[in-house]
Amino acid sequence: MAEEEEASEAEAPEEEEEKKKGGIKKILIKVIPLLLVGYFVAKMTVLKPPPPTQEEIDAAHQTELVETWAMCATENHQPFDVDDLAAEAKAKIEEEHEEAEAAEFEAEPSSSSKDDEEEADPNVEAPADEEAPAAEEEGHGAGLPGTGGLGMKALAGSRPGTAGGGPASGLNPVYDNDAVTLNLADGRYVKIKLALQLHSVVDVEALGASNYGSKAQDIVNTRLRALTVDQLQSPETVTALKYELGNTICREYHGEVTQIYFTEFVTQ
Repeated sequence: MAEEEEASEAEAPEEEEEKKKGGIKKILIKVIPLLLVGYFVAKMTVLKPPPPTQEEIDAAHQTELVETWAMCATENHQPFDVDDLAAEAKAKIEEEHEEAEAAEFEAEPSSSSKDDEEEADPNVEAPADEEAPAAEEEGHGAGLPGTGGLGMKALAGSRPGTAGGGPASGLNPVYDNDAVTLNLADGRYVKIKLALQLHSVVDVEALGASNYGSKAQDIVNTRLRALTVDQLQSPETVTALKYELGNTICREYHGEVTQIYFTEFVTQ
């Protein structure tokens, strides 16, 4: 009897130890999934930053515009005020929002058009659309003597300056437009060849495939057609015009073009 009692007393601590281990395992089985769930919830909510608000996006866009426009003005020797640029950028962003809302509104089909589509007889074949006439492309300096199309060429290094200064030497390439001849306000002509100083090293041949310089050429053409030969006789006037147009074009190209050059400028 004494031996049996001693054996039972020895087995009791082992059973208690096993019960404790079993209890711990049950607790871990319940707690670990909860911890994992909590971790993933925290990762999705707390650890992951929330998406930017529209106000934050607009503020970043405004800062980008101001920095770009300030760079354009500096490169082209134009005075500027940061507060004025910030106000202009804010107005531009608001205008972009209004245009986006208007485009979205126009894209939504009206209720009347939906009703018409529902009431249309499916057995009646709709008439074929008439072929629209091809839109005529407006060439630069169309109808003027000596007018050329837009072309491109990468220029390495510097070359002799012409009216308004020639391209500066450097690693960044220059995009060349073909020479064009324009009517001036007094009926005389000016033959001009425009070059665009690019902000960074790019594939100029790829730009040429998309008529990269057409927007800049349009800006220059519009400005020159409002002037007379007498207004273009002074080299100082041409240089000031180059900087004025360079600033405008730099902004239109979002800083991709920093300056322009008149590599050919001849009045007739």
